[in-house]
Formats: sequence, structure tokens, C-alpha cells
Amino acid sequence: MSPPITPFLQHWRCEANTLFRLGLPILIGQLALMGMGVTDTIMAGNYSATDLAAIAIGQSFWLPIVIFFAGFFNATTTLIAHQCGANNTADIKRFFLQSCLWVLIFSPFAVALLLQTNGIIKQLSVDAELYRISKDYLYFLSYGLPAAIGFFVLRGLSEGMGKTRSIMLIQLIAFLCNIPLNYAFIFGHWGFPKLGGAGCGIASSIVLWLQCIMGILLIIKHPLLRKLDIFRPPLAFHRPSFFKLWKLGIPIAFTFLAEVLLFSAIALIIVPFGTEVIAGHQIALSVSSVTFMLPLSMGMAITIRIGQQLGANKQKQANYSAMVGLSIMLITALFTMTLIWSCRMLLANTYSNDETVINIASGLMIYTAIYQISDAIQICMASALRGYQDTRVPLGIVLVAYWLISVPIGWSLSFCKLGNEPMAASGMWLGLVIGLSVAAVLQARRFNYIRQRPARQLH
Repeated sequence: MSPPITPFLQHWRCEANTLFRLGLPILIGQLALMGMGVTDTIMAGNYSATDLAAIAIGQSFWLPIVIFFAGFFNATTTLIAHQCGANNTADIKRFFLQSCLWVLIFSPFAVALLLQTNGIIKQLSVDAELYRISKDYLYFLSYGLPAAIGFFVLRGLSEGMGKTRSIMLIQLIAFLCNIPLNYAFIFGHWGFPKLGGAGCGIASSIVLWLQCIMGILLIIKHPLLRKLDIFRPPLAFHRPSFFKLWKLGIPIAFTFLAEVLLFSAIALIIVPFGTEVIAGHQIALSVSSVTFMLPLSMGMAITIRIGQQLGANKQKQANYSAMVGLSIMLITALFTMTLIWSCRMLLANTYSNDETVINIASGLMIYTAIYQISDAIQICMASALRGYQDTRVPLGIVLVAYWLISVPIGWSLSFCKLGNEPMAASGMWLGLVIGLSVAAVLQARRFNYIRQRPARQLH
């Protein structure tokens, strides 16, 4: 006979189930999004090594731009979640429309910025063929950038109202469509031109517009979203809502960007240590990127859940949701930490057959395993703070922890500037562990302060 479930456990399980219902579709959608990048890499790599390198160069400029706007429109999700909790249909529509206005403003600048990166690539002194493929890839990809930015708003509306499964299905369809489109434009099948790696740009742009169109159809056809009459007049500019998105979104955008650029900086810093060290670093980073999807998805679910509860003036329940989310993320982190630690050699072997690279990668994965806990805490607390619409101080914490602590300490350890033996890439990864630990402590302290403020001060 199984022991009876206590009220505490029953309450915890109920809240955990709600977070899982929100978070699991987000996780699957994020993995589908990651799968599109993997598909591009594999198929371009099977065409030629030069095309693979061109895709890698192009992606290094594309991703920071896209992630910046993903961060900015995370504000749309947060604000709509608040209004959903308050059952305020008029403000849901208002924030959505002002977000669409920001898309119209941002898109031409984003496209121009992406195309300007061609000059930077040329300055890298790459060979003519590699430059040509990278240039064409980014040119074709630029046509899909407005659709990518627009989809962030459509996703913000759906997820802010708790409809995460619909967005998951759209992202899965996009992932599946990307495969035959890549096959057609890279290898020139079914009457399409043979474009090599540059064909990935056309395929991705088509998929991004398909994704955006499906998002619009979701708003028109979904029973709950259809009731909002999003596209029915009045479609007016609303100054307070417009600038609230800016005030909330810009700190989130730079937070996302700071995290992405941190790993780019690490990759550049360790270049003097040679190809094998870089390869080992890339393997460890790849494993870390996959495990990162778990806390990231749960963090997005926490933001939505807290936003809805605060909108409904249920601050106590919002605080409880954050603690349940933290407990789930810590349990998950313990599992991934154990898995990475015990299987690091096996994981490294799946990426490479070079013994030196395998040993370097498995050694770096020790640090990956260690920071699972601190990363889970800082992601959870930062996500909870977004639900509270607190984004400026968390940005400051990220900048201090990553760029004033992690990078300087990592660089010093790598190049023996602290009187130690040079640790090479391990020094940067140890610096990363230290920076993430500091971020976890500071974000937790910030959340502890914010959650005790009266709810009336949160709006």
C-alpha cells in the first residue's frame, strides 16, 4: 500500500504539473529550433568543407542579432502574461500591436546590420570562395530576418496566454520543412538551383516566413486567441505601452546578448592554444548547449506562470511557483550533472576519434557538470524576476558576473597571470564556473528582495 500524499506534496505536484505543461512544449520547440541549425551544418558539411565553414561564419553574425530580438520580445511574453492573468483583453491587444510596431521599426535596421557584416568577413582575410559563400548565405538569410523578428511577437502572444503547445507544433513543422528545402537548394534537386551552403540561406528564409504565416493563422484560427480580435480596428499607437516594451525589453535583450557573446569571447581567447584545444572546447560547449535547453525552457515557463499570477494579484502563489520551479530545475541539474560527469568520455567519443581532443573535451566537461547547479539557480531567478518585470538590475548582475569576473579570472588562469601554471581552456571554463556562481547568488538575493515588495509596487 502506497503512503498517503501529504497536502504539501499534493500542492507541489499540482504546481509542478502546471509548469511542466507550459515548459515541455517550449523545450521541444527549442530543440526543433536547434535542430534546424544542426541540419544546416550537417547538409552543408556533406556538400563541402568550405560551405560548412561559410555557414559557421554566417551563423556567428546571424545568431547574436536574432538572440538580441528574441530577448527584446521576451518583454511581450511577460506583459501579455500579466494582462492575461488580469483578464484584460484590451491591454493584451494593445501590447501585441505595439510589439508589431517595434517589429516594423527594427526590421530594416536589423537587415541593414546583417548585410553590413560582409565587410567584417572581408577583413578576416578569408579566401575568395569562402567569402563569396558567406556573403550569399547572409544575403539570402536577410530576407527571412523580418519574419524571424515578427514570429517572436506572435510567439509572445501565444505563450503569454499559456498556449505553448501551438508554438511547439509550428516550430516542429518548420524543422521538418527545413530538411527537404535544404536538400533542394544545397544539392540542386527537383529542378532547383544548386547553390551549396548559400542555399541554406534561401531554405531558412522560406522556413522563417512559413513559421510567421503559421503564427498569424494561429491567432486567426485558435478559439481563445480569435476572441481577442487582434487585427480589428482600432489599431492605434499607444505611447505608454510602446515605451513600456522598450523599458522592459532592452535590458532583457542585452542580457541575452551578453550571455551569447561570453562564449564567443571564450572561443577567441583560447585560439592561441591550438586547434585541438579549440576542438575540445567546441565539443564541451555543444554538450552544454543541449543541457542548457532544460533550464531555459523551464525558466520561460516560470516567467509566464509568475506573470499570469501577478496579473491576477496572486503574489503569494507567484512566489510559490518560483520556488517549485527552482526545485524542479535543481533536481534536473543534479541529473544532468551526474550524467555529464559519468559519461563525459563517451560523449567526447561521439564527437571525435582524436585521443587528444577527446581528453581535452572530457576534461572541460567536468566544469560543464559542476556549473549545472549554479546555472539552474541563476536562470530560474532571472526568469522569475522577468515575471516581476524586473530586468535592469538582473542585466547589471549578468554584466558584472560574466564580464568583470568570469572573463578576467578565466583569462588570468588560462595564461598564468595569477602565479599559477597556465590552465589553457580549463582556466576559462573555471572562470565561467566562478562567474555563474556569483550570478546565481546575486540573482537569488535580488529575487528575495523583489518577492517581498507589495504587489502594488510591481506595476
